[in-house]
Amino acid sequence: MQTVTIISDWGNSHYLPILKGRLGALVSEQGAPLVNLVELSSTVPPFDIYTMCFIVKSTYNAFPKETLHLLGVVSEPYKNNTMTLAYYKGHYFLGIDDGRFSLIFDSNDFIIKNMPLPDKYSTFTFPFYAAEAVKVISKGLFDKLEDAPLQRFVKEMPAITDNSITGKIVFIDSFGNAITNITAKMFMKTMTAAAEKYGENINMEICIPGPYLKINDIVRNYDNVGRGEHLALFNSAGYLELAINRGNFAQAEGVDIRTEINIVFK
Repeated sequence: MQTVTIISDWGNSHYLPILKGRLGALVSEQGAPLVNLVELSSTVPPFDIYTMCFIVKSTYNAFPKETLHLLGVVSEPYKNNTMTLAYYKGHYFLGIDDGRFSLIFDSNDFIIKNMPLPDKYSTFTFPFYAAEAVKVISKGLFDKLEDAPLQRFVKEMPAITDNSITGKIVFIDSFGNAITNITAKMFMKTMTAAAEKYGENINMEICIPGPYLKINDIVRNYDNVGRGEHLALFNSAGYLELAINRGNFAQAEGVDIRTEINIVFK
């Protein structure tokens, strides 16, 4: 059975049933393997490629090797952005080549191929490309596809000094928890450098604008603080997350995607 994930901004539209139908037809029409389709999210903000890529980057490793991940935000090829199938760390990724893969892949050990337009398709081509990708993977034909170059977005990385990190909120989940682009690795490296320069008894402040808020500690889980209290932790994907235990952080603090977050060691 082929595991396939889909993330999109389709909401409750008819696009997902069309995709499911197209993938299901593979079994009866061409004897392709059964597909286990997992929906990561259908509520990505419209056309928000950055949020889509953050979710995929944070979740793809939870799935078995050889999983096909369908990147359904801005799913149709346009102008010079062709449909491509990428292979990275044992996983396949299908989406147009508009730079999105550079937001997911951290290293250069990837392979990207052009996906030919299927013989049968409609004006909504993505389900047909998805079905074609399943066929390519199941028949071991990936290496026979034409190579494609990687287009790149300019990644917005946190600004780091010897005692501070300035990052941004990049995702807000359905509970109002705010996930930043600040990683545990960045945090530990900067804290170590600050301790070497200013002494081991340094204090840490996470500064959030809005109703100006400071958090002075990193906890391991939500229940390390009382109900209704603010907290900061590194989530399972290794990113700094700001939350309120049993509350909605984004709503309470008036923050949104791209709100600046500053960490200072002093």
